[in-house]
Amino acid sequence: MERSIQKICCLAVAAFVILGRTVTVADDLPGSTKLLQSCIANTEYCYAQILVEWKGNERLRAEGICLFDIPADVQLPELRDLVVAYLQDHPEYRDADASSNVRVALSQAYPCSD
Repeated sequence: MERSIQKICCLAVAAFVILGRTVTVADDLPGSTKLLQSCIANTEYCYAQILVEWKGNERLRAEGICLFDIPADVQLPELRDLVVAYLQDHPEYRDADASSNVRVALSQAYPCSD
C-alpha cells in the first residue's frame, strides 16, 4: 500500500514538472471551489487531484473494485474539462472535498462496464 501511495505521489510530481503550470489559487476556498478554479486556470493542483483518483482507481481495479472505467485513449486535459463541466453543473457540491467530486465526475462519465 505504501508503495502505491509513493507511485501516485511520484505521478503527481511528474505532472507538475511536465505541465509546468504555476498559477496561484486562493487556499482558503472550499475544496471543490478551489478545484474548479484551479482546473479553469489549468494548474498543477487540478491535474494532481485527477491523477490521484485515476491512479487510485487503477489500483482498486487490480483488486477487483471498479469506480470508473476510463478508456486508454483519454488524455488528462479531457478529464480536466469533464471535472470543470461537472462542477459548473453542480454548484451545490462545491463545498465537498475535491477528491469526492473528481470520483463522481469520472464515474458518471466513464461508468464501469461490469
